[in-house]
Amino acid sequence: MVSTIAFYSSILKNKENTINSLNSEITDKDEQISSLTSEKDDLQSQINNLTEILDLRKTESWVDEYFDNVTAGTYMSWNRTIDYAGYIRFDKFGGGSTTETGEIYAQVIWSTDNRVIYDQKKIFGEDKYFRFPVLPTSNVEVRVGYDDPLNGTANIIVAISYVY
Repeated sequence: MVSTIAFYSSILKNKENTINSLNSEITDKDEQISSLTSEKDDLQSQINNLTEILDLRKTESWVDEYFDNVTAGTYMSWNRTIDYAGYIRFDKFGGGSTTETGEIYAQVIWSTDNRVIYDQKKIFGEDKYFRFPVLPTSNVEVRVGYDDPLNGTANIIVAISYVY
């Protein structure tokens, strides 16, 4: 009887070791599954982000300001880096000047390493909805200014966004 108990005890110990080994493998596989699930979620997030960029559904608000008594011949300027092709959008643009000859304008200037140079200026009144295309560049300059041969002043309201 003692030998039978010893025999079955040995078998039980062997089975217990097998169970412990399999449980350890299950734990390792669970950790792998968790890691791969996390990696998949990160990749899906990147895909979603790049899809939004491809569809021009991302927007960065750059400026939302009111400028009082802007003198003729001056402009406000903002410089940014553009990572993705898109456009600069003027969401609000308007104002008034003290003379009939003054012009409030928006201007976007940029260039790329491939020698693409862009310099576009639009006058408020001729247009109300300004959109300026942009390509990736380390320096885009956005200007809002006032020109007036009679040296008047202007009040300007502007909201500028980058859509990509």
